[in-house]
Amino acid sequence: MKKILFFMLIISSLTACSLNIEEEEEDAYVLTTEDREIFGTILESELQSLNWAYSPDEIRFGTGFFPAEGEADYEKLREVSEKMGYDTENWQGGEVVATAAVTIYHPNGDLGGTARFYFKNNLIICGYYTYNDAIYSMGDEAVFLNRDVLTVFENREIEAVDFAETEISLDFDNFSDISPKSGMTAVIEDNSLNFYTLRTAAFELTKSYSEEDLGYIPFDAAFDSDGRCAVLAGVINENGSRESRKLIILDAFLNPTDMGFDLYNTGYTQVLYENGTVILGNRASVSEFDGETRENTANYNLIHYISGMSSCDIYGNGTRIYVITDGTNIFVYSADFTLLWRSYYNEEAIGSYIYFGDMNGDGVKEIYTSDSISQTSVKYILTDSGFSEADDTEAAVYLTGDFDCNGRFEYIVIGTEGTKILN
Repeated sequence: MKKILFFMLIISSLTACSLNIEEEEEDAYVLTTEDREIFGTILESELQSLNWAYSPDEIRFGTGFFPAEGEADYEKLREVSEKMGYDTENWQGGEVVATAAVTIYHPNGDLGGTARFYFKNNLIICGYYTYNDAIYSMGDEAVFLNRDVLTVFENREIEAVDFAETEISLDFDNFSDISPKSGMTAVIEDNSLNFYTLRTAAFELTKSYSEEDLGYIPFDAAFDSDGRCAVLAGVINENGSRESRKLIILDAFLNPTDMGFDLYNTGYTQVLYENGTVILGNRASVSEFDGETRENTANYNLIHYISGMSSCDIYGNGTRIYVITDGTNIFVYSADFTLLWRSYYNEEAIGSYIYFGDMNGDGVKEIYTSDSISQTSVKYILTDSGFSEADDTEAAVYLTGDFDCNGRFEYIVIGTEGTKILN
């Protein structure tokens, strides 16, 4: 990856804090070799603690002065600095202090942006980074790659809905999709496609298709808005590898139709079904098919593999996003598969099932994934800088969806003390 030449950008992109290095050093502040070593050590410790990568050779030291209260970006700089606990009490508008700036990178090598720090009395008194002309806290590990699509964010002041909690009997630990028309839950288990219906305190098996019934082993299933179900099916080879062979369409009563078609690309692993369009995930690409004509209408190449894929209308107003995992990170795409956001944590083994919910009823859905190692769910909420992990769920697996078609999400919570449903 090409490194960005740092200091050509720093003056033009910063509106609030002047960094006129040559003039300020001559007129008001001269950094000694000892100063640079001290500030370099502080910067190294801070960036390493936040998991940012950088090149020490690219650090540019200089001087700069703070804006006065009321000037451009003053409030934003104070907000992001206080968020990190920097010593903002020592700010003084117009005062010249030591500065440092450097290009930062995510652990995988992707560009993070340009980090800027201001020092006084050997302490960081202001610190932030810029990416795509926006200012972020140094602790914002993953921000929007495209900020123009998602514009309504989680209302963190609204607490979770007051759910009733009931113990429940459950035979499955994940599901592929829920019918928005009937509430049927499609589950792939033991090489069969099973449909369950919520009945008070238990999920009852309503219908089942075996490998013999379908002609192939079901890999994944997804419902359309009218209740029809698309089933991705194929064969499992002796070495355990899977080959997709057929797309099967069930009607709203879950009976087989003649609308399905053979798949000549055998690498599909995931299926979605939206408004008559079948969307198939194939290793590192996505293909769209017209459900009526069976024509391949669009293809999108991704920057990662696909081990799980889901989608939702995140606001309930037609703003659809696709959430895909490669087994380690998650990637959020717009309706035309423009990458909006991605995670960089590389710490979790994310399962292939991704769910959505609106636990506090603010109209903005959250994303739920599960860590297959710890057997707990990770909840992501939509903020003005990107998606962020939330910490308001217990250590359990959350299966979310509108299981009873009443217009409100339910939450199945599978923990060490049993299984319950919040509804």
